[in-house]
Amino acid sequence: PYKDAVVVQANNDSLPDILLVGNFYENNIEMGRYDADYGTLLLNRGNGVLEVAPFDNFAITGQVRHIHPLKIKGKDAFILARNNDSAMVITIDNQ
Repeated sequence: PYKDAVVVQANNDSLPDILLVGNFYENNIEMGRYDADYGTLLLNRGNGVLEVAPFDNFAITGQVRHIHPLKIKGKDAFILARNNDSAMVITIDNQ
């Protein structure tokens, strides 16, 4: 399950892309943990078309509940709040 999303610029094409984050561990024992998502990037191809793109250089782990954009030395970055874990800061290299 996705818990939050943020608009990103992932490929320098001037179209807004979307980064989705989530995971959920507190499920009942019959269902198991929902922990297979390491962040999902949706690239905007225009005309309402979004394409799933993999992350090549990192994985977002844990139960991410919120993501918030920020700037670090002028570069776009994102802080992720993870349930029962430390915060995580990431940047997305434009593809």
